[in-house]
Amino acid sequence: MAENLDYLDNLIDQGNDTVAEVEVEMALLALCMRRDNAVIKAVENKLIDQDFSDVRNSTIFSVIIDMFLENKQIDRITVFSELERRGLADKAGGQRYIYHVGDVPAVQSALPSYIEAIRERSDSAKLYRTIDKIKNKASKGDLHASEAIDYAIDEISRLKNTGDTKGFEGMPEILKATMSEITSELKDD
Repeated sequence: MAENLDYLDNLIDQGNDTVAEVEVEMALLALCMRRDNAVIKAVENKLIDQDFSDVRNSTIFSVIIDMFLENKQIDRITVFSELERRGLADKAGGQRYIYHVGDVPAVQSALPSYIEAIRERSDSAKLYRTIDKIKNKASKGDLHASEAIDYAIDEISRLKNTGDTKGFEGMPEILKATMSEITSELKDD
């Protein structure tokens, strides 16, 4: 068990990240190194390298996506070689870490859960950063109350990705729904 801690040593500087979050990221990366459909599912779910909490995993994911798009073979050996070629092997944790990630036990049927866990943590982190940004702007007195509210709504609305079915709705969707309701009410009367 002590050797497993070697891979996680630099988590001390990772802020609020937990070992469990990093392990989920590693499981997803392991699947991506084993099966192209894992990469496809990650991309379909709009997962990007910035969604990863650990810089090593983010770097590895970015290279895996690039390799997939270039139709290259993806496994722990080829990923390490590509990271080394780009001068990113150390940033990605070195050969030992990358090979360890490739060997992490991961369950194919849990792939949607891995993606959702990474997405949820990333969305939460973005929300907290946005709230801090809003709080700082408002506390400096740069904005009047009504401007602060508008600013907060704009900033939080930007967190909503187009195509998502949860979170805030954009103004066009709200207007369409409202117009539909009004038309329906007029027809009923």
